[in-house]
Amino acid sequence: MGSEWKSIESAPRDYSTVDLWVPERGRMTDMMWCVTSPLYPNGSWISVDQEWQDARGIEPTHWMRPPPPPETDQ
Repeated sequence: MGSEWKSIESAPRDYSTVDLWVPERGRMTDMMWCVTSPLYPNGSWISVDQEWQDARGIEPTHWMRPPPPPETDQ
């Protein structure tokens, strides 16, 4: 079961972790929508690992759920 790119209009705005496609930058992984930032009163995409400056001013066109981790032999 693989993830598929979806239009950004359908992206979750509930702090779910997603991957974004930004034409100028390519794939940005582990992003979420933040509605509480004083810098962005209308909300903004931010990096889950708090590298939010990397996401300033991005305009993603698509999103997808992150793929599951690979299975490992134990």
